Amino acid sequence: MFVIIQYAAIVQLASEVNAAILSSCDQRPTPKLGTFYKLLLWMQNELDHRKVSYERMVDLASATTEAAN
Repeated sequence: MFVIIQYAAIVQLASEVNAAILSSCDQRPTPKLGTFYKLLLWMQNELDHRKVSYERMVDLASATTEAAN
């Protein structure tokens, strides 16, 4: 049990240190989900531009896809 608590404290400290570093560089921490969403949109645009056939994510919340040309 002590190891789990100690690990949680280390993770929390690392998060706070990272946030402090980013704020000192005038950058705000970006949530991982937001970064993932931007990456998904970029990848889909690249595939569209290259005319690749794939299942396009049309609704991220429900994970609905449709065939893209």
